[in-house]
Amino acid sequence: MKKYTFLFFMISIFLKGQNYIIINYDTLKIGNCGDFLLPSVTFSNTSTNPVQIHFLRILKNIPTGWTSCFCAPICIAQTQDSLNFTIGIGGTKSAPNTQSVAPNFGTDSLAGTGEVIVIFNEVGVNHFDTITFRGITAKVAGITHYEKETFLVYPNPSKDIISIKSLGKNVKSIQLFNIEGELVKQTFYQSYQDNFKINISEIPSGIYYLSIECIDNSAYRKKIIKS
Repeated sequence: MKKYTFLFFMISIFLKGQNYIIINYDTLKIGNCGDFLLPSVTFSNTSTNPVQIHFLRILKNIPTGWTSCFCAPICIAQTQDSLNFTIGIGGTKSAPNTQSVAPNFGTDSLAGTGEVIVIFNEVGVNHFDTITFRGITAKVAGITHYEKETFLVYPNPSKDIISIKSLGKNVKSIQLFNIEGELVKQTFYQSYQDNFKINISEIPSGIYYLSIECIDNSAYRKKIIKS
């Protein structure tokens, strides 16, 4: 009897459907040489219980001067290829029912393409999603990326205040990431303005990446040095 109970249990696991959906694919990021690129996917929990996901990076193909690690759901070392994470329930800020996964590409001064392939599997469920993330710092036909003269960023390096002037673009948000891909600062804007100031006096010296997202979904990214 125990034998059949165990067999039924294993068959139930095998046939069980996954308890998540992917609600946002942003797996291709285009940038200028030296930019910090953050492709991502966002998972949503469709059940009434927390869902545990295992991911395994099966390919990391990046140019010699690039770096790549995961900075969401948590920052892990470049050499770490797998992680378990949990999608909670509730849909609130303290108990979100969504979770983004983002391998980053830290690029260098040479144009190139980086690629990371990841397999996602809900623990205990026979369902797998294989997703390819790409970062590109070469010009690609059909994809618009605004060049650096769209914004003026100064002074750089800076020890306290970074000034940003928009040359005609309507800014939606400005984010600042550290070299590990962790979000350091973030500001959203509701109305049009063309001058912005970011205070970096309280953050440690080092290399950071500024990300400016515009209303028309164009993007500007620049390496910032805190002196």
